[in-house]
Amino acid sequence: MSQQLLRMEIHGLRSFRDVHRELEGRIGDFPGIGPLTVYDLALAIGAHLGFEPEAVYLHAGTAAGARALGLDTEAGTLSIDVLPPAFRKLRCYEVEDCLCIYEGDLRRIGGSPRPSGRDPIPPVGYTDTAIHL
Repeated sequence: MSQQLLRMEIHGLRSFRDVHRELEGRIGDFPGIGPLTVYDLALAIGAHLGFEPEAVYLHAGTAAGARALGLDTEAGTLSIDVLPPAFRKLRCYEVEDCLCIYEGDLRRIGGSPRPSGRDPIPPVGYTDTAIHL
């Protein structure tokens, strides 16, 4: 995999989307490399190049949070415009974090059950505060 990344031509990339697509094409099929790894690497490389996501990218946890808000996740990304007003104040990568981290809270607010029937272990520093959407 490191050889694939070393051969990556970054000078022609013009946006976060370009970085993400390039990485997905180069390493997305490697065993153990999933959408979250591709996104995280694209975020790091994009930040180095001065790019940030123009949309909210949906991997497993983020997609679950979006579904808890009743949003359509089929496209794999969300425009910031389709989110509740409180989320529109955030940058796309911040929304991605919130949807993933607070997926359980969003589900409880929205009333949708957790597929496994149990809640995740809260992250370090978690406080049980209300989220106002």
